[in-house]
Formats: sequence, C-alpha cells, structure tokens
Amino acid sequence: MEIIDLVKRAQRGDGIAYLELYQQYEDDIYRTAYVYLGNQEDALDVVQETAYRSYKFIGKLKEPQHFKTWLIKITISCAIDLLRKRKKEVH
Repeated sequence: MEIIDLVKRAQRGDGIAYLELYQQYEDDIYRTAYVYLGNQEDALDVVQETAYRSYKFIGKLKEPQHFKTWLIKITISCAIDLLRKRKKEVH
C-alpha cells in the first residue's frame, strides 16, 4: 500500500496502518538514534519513544508524503532529549 494512503488511514485512527508504516522505518529510526547516542540500550529507548510520540501526534502531520522525514525529526528530538537528561544527571 502507498505510504500516503497508510498515513491518511493512520491519521483517522487505524492502528494497523500506523504499525505497518512504523515498521517500514524502524531500522532507519534505530540507526539514527544509534548515531546520536552511541549505544544499543539508549537507541532502543529512543525507538520506543519515537513510536509513542509519532503515534500520538500523527494527526498533526500536514504533509503525509513527508512521513519519513517527520519520523526522523522526532527520532533526533528524542535522542537530543535523552542526551540532555543524561547530561543533567552527571552534573
């Protein structure tokens, strides 16, 4: 199924469509998180947080054709949030 169609279905509350979409990009999300964080455990935490945030806010995505870019931006944001949290814990 076309990405744009899946996004639109997911925006209407179709959890199966969302899951299918997310799974297509899960490896990209993990790799991005790993580049930022440098370890598997933190990268997996970011994968989970990205899944949560993207599911929660998919209705706000205005351009379905940019789903992957939007998802990677969420991933980077989650990774940066985790780095900031870890920095505060150290100081």
